[in-house]
Amino acid sequence: MFRIMLILWVSTSLFAQSLRDIEKFKKEYETLQKAIEETPSVVETIDSETPTADIIKIPDVPKPTVGIVNYFGYDFFTVRRDLTIWGNLPVPVDYLLGPGDEIVVALWGETQIRSTYIISREGEIFVDKVGQVNLTGRRLDEAKKVLHRRLEQVYSTLKGLKASTFFDLSLGQLKSINVTFIGEVSAPGIHTVHPFSSVTTGLIQAGGVETTGSLRNIQVLRRGEAKVTLDMYELILEGKTVQDIRLQDQDIVFVPIRESTVTLEGEVTRPAVYEALLGESLSDLIVYAGGLTPFAISKVEVKRVIPVENRSNDDFAIEVFYIALSNANRIPVQNGDLLTIGTIPLVTRQVSVYGQVKQPGEYAYEDSMRVLDLLNLAGGINDETYWKSMYSTRAEIIRRDPDNQFPIVYLINLKKLRAGDQSQNKLLENWDALLVHQNPNFIPPKKVTITGEVQIAGVYVLERPEETFNDIIQRAGGFTENAFKDGIRMFRGGLQVVLKDYDILVNDGDSLYVPEHPGVVQVMGEVYNAGLVHYKKGKSLFEYVESAGGFTLNANKRNIAVVYANGDVKLKRFLSTPKVGEGATIVIYPKEEREPFNTTAFLTDVASITASLATIIYIISTQ
Repeated sequence: MFRIMLILWVSTSLFAQSLRDIEKFKKEYETLQKAIEETPSVVETIDSETPTADIIKIPDVPKPTVGIVNYFGYDFFTVRRDLTIWGNLPVPVDYLLGPGDEIVVALWGETQIRSTYIISREGEIFVDKVGQVNLTGRRLDEAKKVLHRRLEQVYSTLKGLKASTFFDLSLGQLKSINVTFIGEVSAPGIHTVHPFSSVTTGLIQAGGVETTGSLRNIQVLRRGEAKVTLDMYELILEGKTVQDIRLQDQDIVFVPIRESTVTLEGEVTRPAVYEALLGESLSDLIVYAGGLTPFAISKVEVKRVIPVENRSNDDFAIEVFYIALSNANRIPVQNGDLLTIGTIPLVTRQVSVYGQVKQPGEYAYEDSMRVLDLLNLAGGINDETYWKSMYSTRAEIIRRDPDNQFPIVYLINLKKLRAGDQSQNKLLENWDALLVHQNPNFIPPKKVTITGEVQIAGVYVLERPEETFNDIIQRAGGFTENAFKDGIRMFRGGLQVVLKDYDILVNDGDSLYVPEHPGVVQVMGEVYNAGLVHYKKGKSLFEYVESAGGFTLNANKRNIAVVYANGDVKLKRFLSTPKVGEGATIVIYPKEEREPFNTTAFLTDVASITASLATIIYIISTQ
């Protein structure tokens, strides 16, 4: 029975695994099939919506990079998703007819005929009453002459200066042309491209050029001979299109290995990897990179690989040297060069002014800059009101001393400087700091705010160095009849100060609040009816608790606090209970939470310990 169950279990597992594999393979096949169906062909013509344009889908080729520096020029072929070539453009004069081209023959006047013909694979069309006419390899104007001569033999009204029938030949749908792309291209091989394609648009349709390929020496071979050599740098940087010729059927576009790889980085407009031709200089590379930025230094660091045949050993295969930019046009670059144009050092030229000036901070330093120049930048010393806030007889120039860890300090009398004494208008040095002190007799007055139950509430200015709360109350006209003196609150820096009496010294920014008599006591925490209870003089703490419904079962009767109206706090002790004043808050805290006693766990532990003791006793007794 066990064997039967084991066999059934194994076979079921294997069968389930097979079903999962089949389902997995089925899903992968459907995904692959869907991808194949959705993948566009290299050339796709949209006829219904754009009858006069061919939208050519470009293969998805990633933008070439090396590290964080781009290979220059290669994204010309890869940054677009499609290429539009308009079919209603004039036919190029050198366009050669061939198999697949559609031509339209039109006669009008005395004879009315309009017919279309597709040039056959043999290069011919068959015209009624005329016969076979070979048009392959002819330009459109040449084909027009040939057909006109042949049609004159049938339609005599086409002849002579006074012909009554007129003839025209035009192109309809154009054939695609086959161009072979070889060498360092993304998709080498024969590609069907638009007949109006140039070398560059053809390369775009073929997926672009690999970074190993040359952009400076792209060759077009026609009928086995070199037709043209295209330098993409001339096209990209200068807009020269003379060599970007139109491709013809059976052309071969050959992209050889790049001639050199030179990296230019640093303070140039376009840091990138460039291809330099033999004899091109560092100056040429800088031009290709868009020139220098304003922050470029005047030298170029060159890291150059020594050719194998010139090395004594591989440990010193790279030499490093510097070239002045003034000599850049005389230094030819070599394959493998790494050229770095550094950033000018940020040498700080500034002076600082701090203290009692209108606009303290850091300012640019200029040669021959003096104290008065810096003060004028910081707001000047001519404002009569602001001048009173400045300590006029002493300011300080603080200058760093390279021979001492402490700075050199020069004293400046601003009063004399303002009067025109040029001996005080000292010459500043880079990184000097000017410190202007505040006039202690002209500082903003210190203020105290008092609100609530006083005769004249408001803001009061301190009139002497030491003023008390009681002084402020007197200046405010004293308390009103409703003032609750035991509940007066004082705040300093956002915190409440507990008042014991009114002789406390007040500071700038203090605020005082004199409330009305509240007539109640608040009871909160572990009571059944927390809230406000009517205050009655002499009433005890527990009487207030009873008025609030009494203690709850969770109340900790030993942990009670009384917070008085003035912020003072007292706790209930074992042998003392605080008195409750008007406006006080009674807080009854809950008992500490404890885990309930687990009888089962306790008995289990006792049994375990007893068994362990019995085992130990047994072992000892058997020794």
